[in-house]
Amino acid sequence: MENEHSSKRQQNRLRRKEAKCKAQLSKQLDFSPAECTTKMLCVSNAGLGNGLTREHVYTWLSGYGTVAGIVMEPKKPYCYVITGDVTDATTLLKLSGGRVQHEGIPQPVEHFIFCVSNVPELPPPRSELPSGLHLLNDYISPEVEEQLLGLVDWGGECLPGSTTGSSSGGSMKHRSVKHYGYEFKYSTNNVDPNDPLANQIPDECKQLTDRLIKDGYLTDPPDQLTVNKYEPGQGIPPHVDTHSAFIGPIVSLSLGSQVIMTFSNSLGDTRQVLLPRRSVLVMAGESRYSWSHSIVPRKTDVVESAEGLTLSYRQTRVSFTFRRLRRARCQCDYPAQCDSQNYGETRECSGDSKIAGLTAEAALRLEELHVHKVYDSIASHFSGTRHSQWPKVAEFLSSLPSGSLLADIGCGNGKYLRNTPNLLHFKIGFERSRDLSEICQSMGYPIVQADCLATPLLDECMDACLCIAVIHHLSTQERRKAAIAELLRIVRPGGRCLIYVWAMEQRKAAISSSYLKPQSTGNTGVNPPEYLSTVDGDCQLPVHRNRTEFASADMLVPWNLKSKPDNKSEVESENKVSESNINHQQAPANHANVEPANSTLFHRYYHIFKEGELEALCTNVEKCRILESYYDQGNWCVILTKDH
Repeated sequence: MENEHSSKRQQNRLRRKEAKCKAQLSKQLDFSPAECTTKMLCVSNAGLGNGLTREHVYTWLSGYGTVAGIVMEPKKPYCYVITGDVTDATTLLKLSGGRVQHEGIPQPVEHFIFCVSNVPELPPPRSELPSGLHLLNDYISPEVEEQLLGLVDWGGECLPGSTTGSSSGGSMKHRSVKHYGYEFKYSTNNVDPNDPLANQIPDECKQLTDRLIKDGYLTDPPDQLTVNKYEPGQGIPPHVDTHSAFIGPIVSLSLGSQVIMTFSNSLGDTRQVLLPRRSVLVMAGESRYSWSHSIVPRKTDVVESAEGLTLSYRQTRVSFTFRRLRRARCQCDYPAQCDSQNYGETRECSGDSKIAGLTAEAALRLEELHVHKVYDSIASHFSGTRHSQWPKVAEFLSSLPSGSLLADIGCGNGKYLRNTPNLLHFKIGFERSRDLSEICQSMGYPIVQADCLATPLLDECMDACLCIAVIHHLSTQERRKAAIAELLRIVRPGGRCLIYVWAMEQRKAAISSSYLKPQSTGNTGVNPPEYLSTVDGDCQLPVHRNRTEFASADMLVPWNLKSKPDNKSEVESENKVSESNINHQQAPANHANVEPANSTLFHRYYHIFKEGELEALCTNVEKCRILESYYDQGNWCVILTKDH
């Protein structure tokens, strides 16, 4: 009898939770409950906003009935499932209230399932390829595939002249890679044309490249080959192959397994392109120079078939990517993505050396002089221009379960440390600036003065981390990578981190970020940036012209601190660029970069991130997995999780 009462209590508790979940979805989301059973279902906690994918949902539900379609909307914590018929829907409804352990998700997820009368109308899938992209199916025979796969011994010996993917001899974090002809250096995203490898492209590849020339897809034989091996679950972040390094077209041959490659442009247009086994992908024109391409790291792909959706399990895939080095500046029609046509590509320091080659001591001196001392000097004024929480950061915070432990690394004046109504998080801030830390303390926020590279926290003690507009103040790639590793050190497995950094791309197509002054054209060859000696005179960095486009990847950004402003609002308007538009690059709008009367001019160091650079940095950090990357008002942003 006691067991019977316990079972009834559990059933009643489950029904109450189900009713509450249904009511919340009906009220808050685009959700239309149905009065009777339909073949259209809504599944709670199964959306992109919860970190689940179509692969998760399909793998789970297709074992119980026919899944004809899955509709997932960005940021939503639910999805729609279209079943084969009402009988399938009835079967799937019986799974409501159950907990499911999804692959890659640390904790079981509780799902409730409801019938709906309709689903959102989403645009039909874009079947056409990006302009300039050609997909050649079955371009080689199985015999040629076997021969090419046998060229590289991934276990040790390989063809003479090949190298691993880094100059130190190590392999890439999420894939194995070898180069022939010339080494592509991932630290600089470029090649050295004066440093060829011992052997050129293997002769066995000549039959393929000759045919591509004969068929009109190539005009000249390639002189550089990169061979990547992807195991199931591995991928590559979004990127555009460096313009200054290679001419177009670029050719990629898929061997061993099919995969879905994602193409995206600055207008937000995305195309999912299935690359079949033994197919050749030719990227020319717009698809080569303007569209980024990536492979999402996962073990399965949901693909369209004659019967509807089906799950494709990835196998070991090897890609042969053929390129030809560029021997002159790129003069393409896509200057926004072109490093040759953007000023500051060489970033001179100490004659011929690069800022990326700064010694550890020089990097510390640069950051002490042009980051730490500056923020201590402008702390009060800076804090006065930082009030509102940026919407997408607030959205990230609201997605965390109540009671989560959150660390805000580089918290500034602590605007994200205050709790919002009906959502309690336990937060603690870490700030390198003494004066900003004191401002946080005066507001009653829990604050510790600490560097982002060395937070005094135990391993895996936090549920989530924020790091907003901090990492771009670190002056070397090694230090930026170490900062991301430090974030992942303190979060638990499955925990999430949100990172924002300034973006080189302040214009996305015809749309400018709110940072840019209207009709601003930025620096051009006619009006090059001024340079300022820093780090004891060892290095010269360009000085940014505020509210214009960035001219270099490493710059000094001015801040005018007026000692006795006659009008407070005038000062704020000069140093605060429309916080309502969530621009994170607040800087004084003094285009001449000269010190006005009654003011002190400071210069803050910034590394400006190009598209794909932040994702590439993250993928080389141990246990780091990218859940989402996006562009937000002149910033590149990623949400990371820590794998087990």
